[in-house]
Amino acid sequence: MKKALLILFIILAAVIAVTFFLYRSLSGSSNSGLERGQSLLQLGMVKEAEQTWLETVKANPKDPRPLIALGQLQIQQQRYREASETLARAVKLPDLPPHSYCLLAEAHWKLGDIGNALIHAEEETNRDSNCARAHLIAGQIYERKSQPKEALDHLKQAAALSPEVQPVQLVYARVLAKTAQYQEAERILREILSKEPLHSDPYYWLGYVLARNSRVADKSEAERLLKRALVMEPTAPSTNFELARLYFNQRRTQEALPFAEFAAKARPHDPPSLYMLGQIQRALGRTAEASATMQRFKVESDLFAREKALLKTLATDKENVDVILELSDVLVKRDRAFAALPFLYEADRLKPGSPEVQQRIRMVEKLSAQTSESEESR
Repeated sequence: MKKALLILFIILAAVIAVTFFLYRSLSGSSNSGLERGQSLLQLGMVKEAEQTWLETVKANPKDPRPLIALGQLQIQQQRYREASETLARAVKLPDLPPHSYCLLAEAHWKLGDIGNALIHAEEETNRDSNCARAHLIAGQIYERKSQPKEALDHLKQAAALSPEVQPVQLVYARVLAKTAQYQEAERILREILSKEPLHSDPYYWLGYVLARNSRVADKSEAERLLKRALVMEPTAPSTNFELARLYFNQRRTQEALPFAEFAAKARPHDPPSLYMLGQIQRALGRTAEASATMQRFKVESDLFAREKALLKTLATDKENVDVILELSDVLVKRDRAFAALPFLYEADRLKPGSPEVQQRIRMVEKLSAQTSESEESR
């Protein structure tokens, strides 16, 4: 009996030793593959680095680190769909490195899939409340979804965690300005301009804020700032609109006209731009033009109202594919195909393989490639 127990003990010890040896070998192999890939990447041998990490994934399928490295590389190369698939595999594994969900959120955000981007960004902030990038992504998504309170909750944290990163501060100031929190927005924008005076956006947003203050001196400074922004970016519709608005409110109607005309031509589906132009035309006695402009304003206002109503419905009925499809149609009519795509990707997730959804995605992707969301943040 003792002999049998001794034999069993010897066998058990041997199994444990072999298991430990294999574990150490695999772990060492994984570390070695990761380091080799990083070295190749630093030498500019990108394809070789990717191949090394692919081989490491195959040899160590339960280690998330080579998948994370691959996902980061794919994001850098703008291969966002591949990155989202690679990183989705990684987050299913144990022992995740820090910020794995943030990387996955980044891939979906760049892909235009704001639904999944928000889910993963908030998963990251739940795991690590100090991840500035995850807060920034979530804040910008809530801004786009017209949920300012949630946007500010995240952006305030992102700004506090990245006090020297001016683009993060600018996003926070922009949302403060949009929500009429002008004093705090002004403080941040002046600080940005003191450090980084070479970009038009801080001038635009500080002009936007000061134009809404009642002090005469602020109006003069607003005009100077908006003109400076316009010199730096002459074709920006928002800056032209703000100058038209400023001049019209000061009864400088003739000066306002060319800026209003430019804004309405550049953004033909924007109700405020059309309304401003119509009011200026009417004040100048150009009655026929004003009537035509106000008719266009009514059409676009109805579309805008429908968009808001559909978004409100989706807020409580998130899986209603029919509403998503109608919303995408409205967005396309307003020349905002890029904004329709995230909703259509969500419809595809809810109703996989649907010919109607697939056809709509293909059509909108083509349209989206021809348009830009550069002005969406304004």
